[in-house]
Amino acid sequence: MVKKRSILFYGHEVGNQMALMARKSRARGIDALSVNIGQNNRTQWNDIALKKTGIWLDIQRFFFGFWAMYRFDVFHFFYGVSLWSFGKYHHLDLWLLKRLGKKIVVHYRGSELVNPEYYRFLASPVTNEIPPVYFLKERERWCHDWEKYADEILVSTPNLLPISNRAQWFPQVIDLQEWPYTFQPLEHTCIVGHAPTRRNLKGTDWLIDLLKQVQSDSFSITLKCIENNPQPGSAMAAVDIGVDQFIIGWYGKVAVEWMALGRPVMVYIQTELIPQGAEVPPIIQTSIKTFLSDLNNYLQLPEEQKKALTLKARAYVEKFHDVEKELDRLFKLYFR
Repeated sequence: MVKKRSILFYGHEVGNQMALMARKSRARGIDALSVNIGQNNRTQWNDIALKKTGIWLDIQRFFFGFWAMYRFDVFHFFYGVSLWSFGKYHHLDLWLLKRLGKKIVVHYRGSELVNPEYYRFLASPVTNEIPPVYFLKERERWCHDWEKYADEILVSTPNLLPISNRAQWFPQVIDLQEWPYTFQPLEHTCIVGHAPTRRNLKGTDWLIDLLKQVQSDSFSITLKCIENNPQPGSAMAAVDIGVDQFIIGWYGKVAVEWMALGRPVMVYIQTELIPQGAEVPPIIQTSIKTFLSDLNNYLQLPEEQKKALTLKARAYVEKFHDVEKELDRLFKLYFR
């Protein structure tokens, strides 16, 4: 009897990625499980949540790890963590997984590697300081472990590609059926949506101040912040235009969801981050300095041009962020 293929998605959940991939893998007949280190929140439900803290979490992870080594063939680790960790010592299981012939995949998400001082520097009004180093120095050992043991190194955003010459960009995924496209014509009101998972990284205070300065004879403009909402999909569909962030230089999962819904998205994009050969995201590129004029320019577009932008954005999401297509790509990595 042929053994059923098995995958463990394990680590810190960010954006419902592990839970979604595990669920869709099971729908394909794969033995898959998603395990989150920490409490599941209201919109992200993994199969198992390791909720303990301190030494008790280390012990829980230790015994779970022994069981997982017997059960699974592929280990897809998120956020740079692996099965075993005790205090300041990490990745204690990787050598054993390698000896057992397991497939090891690490999936960097960003904040586990990037120096928070770098983003504070970008958000600061002071411009004559020397920028802090981008990647955290203390994570160099982390990355060395993964370089040594990981079969595949994935990153969620292209700004992380320099972390390894083996890194591949694996965009965040969504279930397109959960985000149906509808075009919403503008009349005399415009609801600007913003979903700040971390306000200091999104530039939320800047957005609030900028919208107080908006002057439009044609539209009444209001801001709707979507935070800690148990049903984010319906809240996001109720806005006319989404604003993602002004600091990081790339778009996040909320931008993907708005594009899928048929809402235009305004994002600060560092064009140098666009990987060679990749498509330019069909968003409204903006910045703190140009936001007001960019918003006004969009509002003045004819309806057919607004709709064309949203259709192009939906097609972009279908091409690069569809969980089914990206799982096809993942399975080729897992099982080759």
